[in-house]
Amino acid sequence: MVAQGLTISPGGARRLLECRVGDIASVSGVEADPSEASLLRAMGLRPGAVIRVCRVGEPSVVEVISGHTCVCHCRCRIGLARPLASRVMVKEVPTGVEVAGAVGAVGAVGAVGAEG
Repeated sequence: MVAQGLTISPGGARRLLECRVGDIASVSGVEADPSEASLLRAMGLRPGAVIRVCRVGEPSVVEVISGHTCVCHCRCRIGLARPLASRVMVKEVPTGVEVAGAVGAVGAVGAVGAEG
């Protein structure tokens, strides 16, 4: 199925690189080796986490705004190298859905998948 020029899988998931800046999405999966997947989960980028797309490209930057277990509603921004960002699958969060932790200060910045 194609919607607005994006390829959408039957489950509604698409690649992070197909999102636009400002999009709010839920992570549906990561096609990464176990060590990369573990590192992403440790930074909060795990299935079910709600993210806001801050930048698409090299690097892509996402802000994790919910999906973690702390009660302080902290957030973090994560920089992802393009090859890794292309393996992160997300689903659109419908407009009007309230997201826990959507208001607050931005936390730490991390980078994953970058060479050098």
